[in-house]
Amino acid sequence: MTWPLGASLGDRLSQPVAEGGMGSGTVPTSLLFLLVIGGLVLHLSRGASEAGSAPRAAAR
Repeated sequence: MTWPLGASLGDRLSQPVAEGGMGSGTVPTSLLFLLVIGGLVLHLSRGASEAGSAPRAAAR
């Protein structure tokens, strides 16, 4: 499902306005996707490393 969704979104962003797109071009669209994917990977990897550590509870 992610492949057709990403392709449709990429086409919508990169195609010329005359063809129903937003006209941003392929390079800016690819850079945007790279930043979004990189951000998601960073966010998820930080969450995974924090989930594996023990909670810091005060021992009494």
